[in-house]
Amino acid sequence: MYRFLKPTPTHLLSRGSIKTKATGIQNTIHIKSTQRVPRRTNLLIFRAGTVHRLENPGKIPLEIIEVQSGTYLGEDDIVRLEDNYGR
Repeated sequence: MYRFLKPTPTHLLSRGSIKTKATGIQNTIHIKSTQRVPRRTNLLIFRAGTVHRLENPGKIPLEIIEVQSGTYLGEDDIVRLEDNYGR
């Protein structure tokens, strides 16, 4: 689980399935895409400060494009609350 303090991250699912957990969302969201052309329905947008986590629940490799917008886009703006990878 992590959050960005200033930027607003947008995740565009290109291929695979994505499972996300976020502050204020009661259920886990599943987005499935089998087409190589991204669609608007394949977007996940989190407001700055939203605690969230992305997972790949499927067998197909997950391909996402992350775009950040905001006043500050530095990597030191990430607050990691849980990190399974020791970053």
